[in-house]
Amino acid sequence: MMKHKEFVLADIAKLDSGNKMDKNKMTRKNPSVNFVSRTALNNGISDYVDKIKDIEPFPAGCITLAFGGSVGSCFLQEEPFYTGQNVGVITLPKNITTEMKLYFITALEKKCKLYFHAFGNEINKHFKTDLAVSLPVVESDDEKHVYTPDDINWQYMQDRVTELEQEHIAELEQDRAAKLDAYLKATGLNDYELTEDDKHILASKVRNKDEKEPAKESESLPEGGWWKGGREFIFSDLFTSQTGDTDIQKKDINGKGCYVVSAGLSNHGIIGKTDRESKIIDKNTITVDMFGNAFYRDTEYKMVTHARVFALSPKFEMTEKIGLYMTACMSYLTKKFAYSNMCSWNKIQNLPLCLPIQTDDSGEPVIDAGKTYNPKGYIPDWEYMERYIKATEKEIIKEVVLYKDEVIKKAKEIAGAA
Repeated sequence: MMKHKEFVLADIAKLDSGNKMDKNKMTRKNPSVNFVSRTALNNGISDYVDKIKDIEPFPAGCITLAFGGSVGSCFLQEEPFYTGQNVGVITLPKNITTEMKLYFITALEKKCKLYFHAFGNEINKHFKTDLAVSLPVVESDDEKHVYTPDDINWQYMQDRVTELEQEHIAELEQDRAAKLDAYLKATGLNDYELTEDDKHILASKVRNKDEKEPAKESESLPEGGWWKGGREFIFSDLFTSQTGDTDIQKKDINGKGCYVVSAGLSNHGIIGKTDRESKIIDKNTITVDMFGNAFYRDTEYKMVTHARVFALSPKFEMTEKIGLYMTACMSYLTKKFAYSNMCSWNKIQNLPLCLPIQTDDSGEPVIDAGKTYNPKGYIPDWEYMERYIKATEKEIIKEVVLYKDEVIKKAKEIAGAA
């Protein structure tokens, strides 16, 4: 096991109490310098400010340590910076590499968070005097040897962090090769390469015109896509509406039973679960709240009654992809409704939804004699909606995979540069 000894910080590094600047008094006309404060977020960087004429920023490569706020938060600053109140700056010798600094930061932060707090035993009282950090040393065979900063095993720190970086890369690659691929296979998204048909679908635009001669799919758009025949349908021709029957309160949310839907964007309006007896709404429906937010629901749920939220039950067989396409078409509702003009079924039942329609081989609309979904007999093109969402999923998954590969590439570059 590697031997460790404690060393007083002042004996191994240059210590500075920081700039002690007030962020609220800094200007931001041409920001070019990071501002480090006592936060534990974003590497301690809380703002981006103008450079002050007579005050040079601390150089990149220094370490910052929070005395107050998020006490003990310690970060390597990769760019020049100013500091706020209660932030110490540590400058290690020039020959100390990034990997060595990262090891040093971990050891120092562990010590500070264990022994210091904001009041009573503050770090700033010890920072320039007796604050010590436990570091690995090159062990001596002499039992009476007095360890000094010259005995610090910086090479061990370098090797250990490099080893951890390689392990991290291996984990990333394993995650990329196993976990991500397994997920994609389980969800049917492992084939995420766009086919020509997928590209064709994604390049299409639904024409919102009720013309005698609908545009042919071969008619080009300025962007290089094609028009897909579309017509206006109204909500009440496609859906019926229902509401909850029980005033479910916060006290009823106990993590049991069905999900509960209320108004709002957070978590798609889901506020938790309850087993309180109340009306259960079927899955494969859509909820719309008083602000016009529409969400497809793939599980059974209950709805509160004290917030205006209602469910749309389809008069057709709605799948997940059709539901997602439909809710995208309903996004315009959020521009029409607000707290001062709340959305309701009565207000939207006669509003339009522009949807792609089924056409025959010649591009003519397929007409339903029973006029099930439209007074003129137009039929929504359910297959097109499915294909469009499927192609969109492929596009998104491909971006995720490419991002994951880029993360691995960058990690390898960083490790290789060590």
